Order: sequence, then C-alpha cells, then structure tokens
Amino acid sequence: MPGISPEALAGYILEEMLAYLLRNAGYRLITDASQDPRELANRHHGLVVRGRGADHQADVLGELLWIPAFTFPLRLVLEAKCRKGKTDIATVRGMVAALLDINQNNMPNRADTSTPRIPRAKYTYVGAIFSASGFSTPAADFALAHAVSLVDLRTDEFKSLVTTAQSSGVELSRWYRRQDRRSAEGFVRAVRDAIRASLERRTRETAERTEDSAIPENLVRPAVDSAAATRELFIGMASGPYMLVLKADDPRRFLQFAERRQTHEVILRRVSASNEGETWEVVPKSEGGAYRLAFRLPEPLARWIFEAENVRRAAGVARQGDRSSLTIYRKDAREDQLIRLTYDPRELGA
Repeated sequence: MPGISPEALAGYILEEMLAYLLRNAGYRLITDASQDPRELANRHHGLVVRGRGADHQADVLGELLWIPAFTFPLRLVLEAKCRKGKTDIATVRGMVAALLDINQNNMPNRADTSTPRIPRAKYTYVGAIFSASGFSTPAADFALAHAVSLVDLRTDEFKSLVTTAQSSGVELSRWYRRQDRRSAEGFVRAVRDAIRASLERRTRETAERTEDSAIPENLVRPAVDSAAATRELFIGMASGPYMLVLKADDPRRFLQFAERRQTHEVILRRVSASNEGETWEVVPKSEGGAYRLAFRLPEPLARWIFEAENVRRAAGVARQGDRSSLTIYRKDAREDQLIRLTYDPRELGA
C-alpha cells in the first residue's frame, strides 16, 4: 500500500496550524460546501471551489468579514509547503491558474433564457503561499507579477511551528503505513479534522472531547500544542495587494499597546538578508522595547513593497514629514480593531 510522504503531510499540518493562528485576522474559515453551495463543493479529497473550467482544491479557505470599498467580498486561498527544496515557480503557477479560473466563474448561463443574463453574486479570490524553505527567484518574480502573496517561514520566529509540522508529518506518515487503509485522501481529511477539532476545543477552553477516533490524539497533539503556544499571528497590509504575516514576540503585549494607541509611529527596518529572502522587524518608535513584530519576504517582493520610492508613490506621500502605514485588521469576540503602524519611508532599512 502506498504511503503519504512526510513532506506532504507536514504541509497539510502546517496549513491547519496557520489557519488557527490567523483566526482573528478577520477571515471566517470555510470548511464545508454547505456554507456556500453555489461556489463550493465537497469532494473525496476535500473542499473545492468551482472555476470556469474546473474545480480547484482549497483546503484552507477564508472569507474576509468586511468588504473593502469598490470590490467584491474577498476570499483567501491559503497553501503551505514544508519541503526541503525551495518552493518553485510551478507551485506559484498552479495558484495563479487556479485563481484566474475561479475568478472568471461569474458568467451567466446563456442556455437558460428564463432568467436575466447578468453575472451572479461573486467573490474575488486571492492567494497566499507559505513556504518553510523559501522561494526560488523565478517563483517570487512570478508571484509579484500576479499579486500572489508569499510568506517565507525561514526565521527563528517560525522555527518551532515548522519543525513541529515536519516531525508530526513523519510520525503520521509512519502510522498511516501501518494501517489497513485504502484512501490517502480520506486519511488527510481525518488528520485535518482532528487538528481543527482539538484547536477549537483549545479556543473555547473546554475539556470537551469529540467523537473522532480516526487519528490517535497523541499524533496531532504536538501540532496543536505548538499552535496554541504561538497564540496568534497578524496580517498586515503595506503597499499593494501583498500581505505580510507578522509574528509578535508577545502577542498580548502588542495588543495591549495597540489598544492604547491604535495608530502609532514605528520603526520598520530590515535586520537580515540571506538565501533570497529578507527578514524585517517592526518596533514602536516611542517605546522600542514594548513589542517586536517580525516577518520575512522573498527579495523581489520586499524590494517592491519597501523600496522607499514605491512606498511614497503608492501612499501618495511626497512632502517631507508625510508618513506611510502598515495596517493590521483584527477581529475577536469583543470588537473589531484597525491598527495603523505609521512610518517615514525615508527611514526604511535604517
């Protein structure tokens, strides 16, 4: 019986961990076609989104809870890779092709003459790819050209999440090979369901157990514990359509600071550049030790987003003293938050 590669399983596990950690970033997680029967369908291997020419797998799909002005509602397709080699252009090309096909699936049914020929209700689908081993330069260039967000996880801040996903992938792959199972797809769905159910219990802080005996709890517990220990990641938007995934040294301390000052000045600087990627940090300008946010991007995206002239042009910042901003939207059970971290484009990288 063929097994499932540990690398593939690690990617699936990492996707579930990330979906949990981004749960307060304003995206409602969509897990079943019943949430939108017109756009979605359940297949044996998981959830798919209907495109103009084909169905496309979307294991982690989130819908933004607020609608930006002059746009359709946004849905985010999230994909994670936990391979040894860099994520290459083929992965990005697959994401671009899927998004193109899905976003063109708004044509009226010309054969049906009983209804008006107008497009049906529609969403704009966008994509983000996370990689534990970074991205090749062609992959980053292609993503930049087609507005796909890339998140490089090769930083100390994300090391625990990545190594846990990798070790869990190895253990689950070994366990699967010892079972009398026919469907690899069904096994992957069971792993995802087990992780989601356990993380949901953690979120609600209850000891309630679900009736899911398909996967031994001890095999998913490391991933669940690692995600719970990380607590939360933040999505920030800077210049253009590319998102930044920010990890705080202490999420609670950052949120406490932001509650007092929802708009405040920060220092945004590059702290390292290596292996076709750049690591950046954000600290408050007035109280440098209050919190620290870190993120990493492929070099082409970092240059485009944070090249000072691009920032000024994108934000309409021309006069001396004008500032640009990095915006974080967050929603929890209590309230919506819009956190604006303002910075001087002339100080970038200083």
